Amino acid sequence: MSKSQRLISFSLVMTIFLLGYLFYRSWLSTQQLIDVIEPPPCWNQLCPEQSTREDAISFLLSLPEIENKNIHDTSNAGENLTRWWFTHKLEGGSGTIIYDQTDTISYITIDFPQRNSSSLEFIFEEFGEPEQIFAVLGCADSQWIQVWLLYPQRGFGVEIFEPNIGKTNIVKLSLEQDIAGIVYYPEYNYEDVLLSSDGIFSYQKIDEIQDFVMPWLGIEREVVYLNTCK
Repeated sequence: MSKSQRLISFSLVMTIFLLGYLFYRSWLSTQQLIDVIEPPPCWNQLCPEQSTREDAISFLLSLPEIENKNIHDTSNAGENLTRWWFTHKLEGGSGTIIYDQTDTISYITIDFPQRNSSSLEFIFEEFGEPEQIFAVLGCADSQWIQVWLLYPQRGFGVEIFEPNIGKTNIVKLSLEQDIAGIVYYPEYNYEDVLLSSDGIFSYQKIDEIQDFVMPWLGIEREVVYLNTCK
């Protein structure tokens, strides 16, 4: 075999190896998502307005992908929640369970690590397209956009977050965009979730938010958003 033939053979082997590795990474990411994203209205055994704090702590302690030291339970006037960090599946991700005054679960959020290969396409394949969309444009060092895709009849929502959209005022979604988080909430009670999201809407009235909860018209449509930069 000539030197050029050996180089071609080596390149072919490396290409096959690389494609196999990329396929494996994609398959692994999908398997991790299947394990983390459960069909609504419940996340695994935990259901908003049904399961209790005791149910939540017991279940989290049973999960091998969460170390006990990474589960933090807080109950005081300022916070009433359980928060944890994933260590095996979805490493770098976290979750939060918010309780009401009776220690019953109000809603559950799962936050994904940045650049996590969990695309919007996966959500659409698993759950179909959303019924509604709610988006907020915000400002810090740069303009950012937070988009909630809502399934109110199922008590489920998906968050897309772009930390830097430049100076353009035109926002569109694509199936390749990463998922920032998911939320499980009681049917049609997304207002509490939106108002509690990191305090972003703490100065907005609920009727202002409702004015920007829009019907879903498709992935290619321009996103109508609540502009908090004004």
